[in-house]
Amino acid sequence: MSRIAKPKGNSSAAVDPILLGNDFFKIRFTHLATGNDVAFKGWVTEFSDQFSSAWTPETVYGRMDPLVTFGGTQRQISLGFDIVSKNTAEAEANLIKVNRLIEFLYPVYDSRSRDNQNTLKAAPLIGLKWTNLIAGAQKGEKLVGYLDGVTYAPSMDQGGFMGTPQEAGTEEPLFELDHQVGTQTFKKQLYKRTLTSQKVYIPKTLSLSLSYTVIHTHLMGWANGKFGGSDNINGKFPNSAGKRMESTEFVQRIVDTQGKLVTEIAAQTSATESANEHDVLASNE
Repeated sequence: MSRIAKPKGNSSAAVDPILLGNDFFKIRFTHLATGNDVAFKGWVTEFSDQFSSAWTPETVYGRMDPLVTFGGTQRQISLGFDIVSKNTAEAEANLIKVNRLIEFLYPVYDSRSRDNQNTLKAAPLIGLKWTNLIAGAQKGEKLVGYLDGVTYAPSMDQGGFMGTPQEAGTEEPLFELDHQVGTQTFKKQLYKRTLTSQKVYIPKTLSLSLSYTVIHTHLMGWANGKFGGSDNINGKFPNSAGKRMESTEFVQRIVDTQGKLVTEIAAQTSATESANEHDVLASNE
């Protein structure tokens, strides 16, 4: 049976069972105003999905129980995950992803000038998806909402990597010579190039935790005896329908003269995802 596991202590990121290369377990964020997105491996350390209903009570003289008015139900997701790097190149790439996620907390303005920050163009709404547990109930798409905040807490006790990112600087021509190759003449040029670099320290394990408030895009309630008013949503909220994999295979069977099966060989040829199916992810035995 396949299991999801996160590294313990100082174990290497090479201990990465299902998660390496498996898009289903990636945590995906999209800055809806710009279309920029970022994805992380799904080493989830914390997950909760809280539903809070708001009621306003009114005390009436002579009545023991108050009269109550329903205000609404709000959904808030708490998510924590680790980002583990096995080498310098991966650590640098992961740090850029973390930077981008934190940038998603900020809105879009009409101008690049700080003086025009009062001209707000778009709020920082975020699309978020992780497996079928954080996904739209109808098609398993990203949820829409906003981040209440992100806590970035690198694990300093696990060490890290020293990166030296380089940026192209200036080029200065030194000399030029004619270079003959057969009947063709080329120019051989020598340049002096100056590169600028800056040392950076990147912790091996970056821990993120966040709070996400969901703004649902479908009917949040009952209609015609069905939640969401549709068979596409009814019974699938909040944990989505997920995606069912459908595969095609050729089967070769060998039977004896009495029709008894002797052996069977099956070869899978292709697999496609079928969305909007009311089933949950099953473990592979």
